[in-house]
Formats: sequence, C-alpha cells, structure tokens
Amino acid sequence: RDRYRQCRLGRASALLKPVERNGKRYVDVLWMSAGGEPRLLERLLRALALWSIDRGFTHIRILESDPEVSRRLSTTFGGVSRPVRLAYHSRDPALHARLASARWDWHGLDSDVEEF
Repeated sequence: RDRYRQCRLGRASALLKPVERNGKRYVDVLWMSAGGEPRLLERLLRALALWSIDRGFTHIRILESDPEVSRRLSTTFGGVSRPVRLAYHSRDPALHARLASARWDWHGLDSDVEEF
C-alpha cells in the first residue's frame, strides 16, 4: 500500500504508482476519473506533471482506453500514444461475438501494465 498515491483535484481523482526501475523514475497512472469532464482531467494531469517534475520523475504513463480522451490528452500534453490491443477467445460463438463488440473501459489498474 505504501507504493501507491492518490491524487485529487476537485471531482477529479487518480491512483498513482511512482516507479524507480533500471535507473529510470516515472509515474504510472493506474486509474483516473473526472466524472466525464475532460477539462478537469487536464487540470489534474497538469498538477500531476508539476508534482512529478518536483520529485525528479521523467515521465508519466497512462493506459486510457477511451479513444477521444486519449486523443485529447495527446493533443494537450504531447507524448506518445498507441492503441491498446486486447486478446480474447471463446469457443462459444455467442460469447465471442459479445466480446468482439464490447466497449472496454480499461485502466492500468486492470492489467499488468506495470510489467512493461
């Protein structure tokens, strides 16, 4: 529990994990929410960027599955953005069709993103 931090700015919140690995220092954003208000999310990430710089971190990693939020963050903050590829399989054709058409809402908290 000591490895994680919570960041809050108004109604916007994030769960963070500061990382020091192989001589690199960065922050993984494991979850974030701004109640559907993109401007609040941008304000939260600006505050997080200043917090990170003050503590010597070099970059912030975010797993965002909503293409519109990802595009907006990339436009506002720059950096690298690439689509998340998810694998699924089911022998049941109905379940496979359901998985194929699902709208996934992934965050770093839902995966092993910390290992990459």
